[in-house]
Amino acid sequence: MPKTVAVLVLSFAFALIHAASGFAAPGPDSVHVRVTPDSSGAELPFLNCGVMGDLSATLLPEGLELMEKLAATTGRPLYRRLMCSLSSGTGFPSSTNVYQIGRDRRPIYDFTLFDQIFDRVVQSRMVPFVCLSFMPDSLSAAPPEGARRDWDYIDRYPPRDWKQWQELVRNVAAHCAERYGADKVTLWRWEVWNEPDLEFYWHASAQDYCRLYDHAAAGLRAALPGAKVGGCALAGPDSKAGAEFLETFVRHCLEGKNYASGGNGAPLDFITFHMKGGGSRKLGDFTSEALRGKLGYERRSPDLEGMLARTRATLDHLARIPGCRGIPVIISECDIDFGVSTSVYEDPNVEYRNSEYFPAFQCALAARMTALRDEMPDNPLEGLFMDTFFFPGRRPFEGQRTLLTAFGIEKPVLNALRVLGRLEGRRLNVSVEGSPDVTGLGAVASGNLLRLALVNFNPQTGADTARAVALELAAPGAHRLSMWRIDREHSNSYSLWQARGAALGPDRNLLAELHRRMGLEKAEPDRQVFSDGPVLHLSLNLPPHSVSLLELRPVK
Repeated sequence: MPKTVAVLVLSFAFALIHAASGFAAPGPDSVHVRVTPDSSGAELPFLNCGVMGDLSATLLPEGLELMEKLAATTGRPLYRRLMCSLSSGTGFPSSTNVYQIGRDRRPIYDFTLFDQIFDRVVQSRMVPFVCLSFMPDSLSAAPPEGARRDWDYIDRYPPRDWKQWQELVRNVAAHCAERYGADKVTLWRWEVWNEPDLEFYWHASAQDYCRLYDHAAAGLRAALPGAKVGGCALAGPDSKAGAEFLETFVRHCLEGKNYASGGNGAPLDFITFHMKGGGSRKLGDFTSEALRGKLGYERRSPDLEGMLARTRATLDHLARIPGCRGIPVIISECDIDFGVSTSVYEDPNVEYRNSEYFPAFQCALAARMTALRDEMPDNPLEGLFMDTFFFPGRRPFEGQRTLLTAFGIEKPVLNALRVLGRLEGRRLNVSVEGSPDVTGLGAVASGNLLRLALVNFNPQTGADTARAVALELAAPGAHRLSMWRIDREHSNSYSLWQARGAALGPDRNLLAELHRRMGLEKAEPDRQVFSDGPVLHLSLNLPPHSVSLLELRPVK
């Protein structure tokens, strides 16, 4: 039976029941949810704390606006993972062009494009998570073009001069410290390379990667002694080859001979790897609904359970490496699927990226990963980064894995980040009986402001089961209750666009309506609720693939 998740973000029609009234006996589709204080008094971990996406998009007005919107979703640090931070080029495709070799064979550093990109990230109040990649063309050890395969990109090779690679990283870090302040830049994170277990990204061995890492870390720490550095951003840490690569790297950092210093070990402040919930690829040319029906295609839904199982296996592997316990983990790409640029015209399955399914998945993922963090504390999960930003120059709702679509229209998944960003403060225990579809996250902020997130999520994209919930909260006295929801009818620009005819060129009135409706929407007007005992009882209904946010503010 498919696993279904509901992240405690309260939904739709509910009726207040006094604590003394008790619950009606749950029916076959009913769920009983109890919310109580966590005895540890610990803060709810903020796992959805980073976003990636094409570096080049940062240069566009829409990129800056989106980063500002993302930073506004939470009062805590939100990272922007910046891949291609050392790549040669003119900005499009992603690059900074920071390093070249002059006619006299001496290095030339030019930070013009680099500063244009990083200034905008800092201006937006996001925090750079610098992925030190890829190799500048003039520093690459790549063979001549005729001796390489078509997909052997020149920037995926090791450096031809390891000391120059180290000096490149040192100069970049020193420049950032001078421009933005060493105290601020020390709070950034620095990740060495991207997916070196894939030949597409790294045309060398695991030991060569360890050498790359050692010299990068040495250059970074020479400029910023307190800098936080980690790796190795593997694509498949749970595969046989990926697990071997991961163990080689971690053991090298803990006890191996350092290629830069000649001593033992290398700094390792965090470990990164990637997790995806399935794949998308071109299945055909589906430019109409009629062609979808006539051509047919393999139906596929994302695999949340598989992501959790693979993450559990990787954390278990890390915990068994001597000396590794205690090093935190950041999943620096943690996504509903791979194939970020695939559209609905190539794979109709990815329509779920446009709909209420995606925010429900994202909130369910956050809840389940938080539970996994509790279950496996040896290498605590510190972050789940989405490689989800936007692609300029595309039609509305093409289905790429993005937060924005054409005309600056926010997709429903951006509202999931708004929900998760509000869950701040002392964590609450949320227990669920009656359905695997429902799970929850909750926190109490200053002033005893209680927030809960409820999600009704079924991995099958076509699932249509609503859940009746009997909710029990440790919230005595009077409270003002506010409730936001993401579902088919609320906080959903895609369903509104469909209902208005799915025009590729929306007129001014429709665009205005879409922009008014694309943020978080209330499920119903605020109201006052009351319990004359220690427990407040509410009953509510969770629509299919829904996320709701419940906020209880004490009334004096």
